[in-house]
Amino acid sequence: MRDIPLYDTHLHVQDPRFDAHQKQWITELDGSGLVECIVNGTSPNDWNQVSEVSKHKKIRPAFGLHPWKLDEMSDDWFENLQSKLQSHRGAVIGEIGLDKWIRDPQFERQIEIFRQQLKLASALDLPPTIHCLKAWGHMLSILEKYHTLLPGFLLHSYSGPIEMVENFLELGAYFSISGYFAKPEKKNKLEAWKRIPLDRILIETDAPDMLPPPELQMRPIADKEHHPLNHPANIESIYSWASEWFGFSKVDEFARQIESNYRRLFGRR
Repeated sequence: MRDIPLYDTHLHVQDPRFDAHQKQWITELDGSGLVECIVNGTSPNDWNQVSEVSKHKKIRPAFGLHPWKLDEMSDDWFENLQSKLQSHRGAVIGEIGLDKWIRDPQFERQIEIFRQQLKLASALDLPPTIHCLKAWGHMLSILEKYHTLLPGFLLHSYSGPIEMVENFLELGAYFSISGYFAKPEKKNKLEAWKRIPLDRILIETDAPDMLPPPELQMRPIADKEHHPLNHPANIESIYSWASEWFGFSKVDEFARQIESNYRRLFGRR
């Protein structure tokens, strides 16, 4: 698929679980069909690693404070975040959001920090990449207040209620789908994607997480404890699966649609 332009909208190659594979993957980027990928930071503890990998021309940095990482906040986290975003060409805000699925979510604190980062996205005219689990009503309520201030936003790996898709679309949402949804047990989650117009769809791996089913794992890998990981190279098989699922007869036609969507939301680096 080297002649087909591929875009991975969301992944985390700075994750320490991927340390043994990162250097080889980055070396292979120049010979791959990947045009650009967005590597998302999650806290001040990994923003410098995101900066480092984004030196490669095909890697675009995103910096944000993830709702799982509130305990990794530094006193100057917000100033540091603003500095990272302003000093990296093409940087976007991510991964940010809300999560009630985790134990002891500190939810009111999550909301405060999420709002801070949305305000920063507005001030810098940047599209945020948003994570949400078990907090969709709160998410919708907050985005209803902020969406006019944003140049669009991405709901990555959307798993929310099918009846809320139209609400998010009206607010300017884009949705990125990963190979995880190709698993048979996730078939019910795919129903929501039938409501999303093709011009709002994006593709992601979320590597090293969101492991796709075995038939989409182009390069099976594992961490030091032998837990299987999602390799970024799986973007090719995810495109093939998604193009068929969304009703395209040719992967290259689907890829052109995704490229157009990606450029509309994120522009050029």
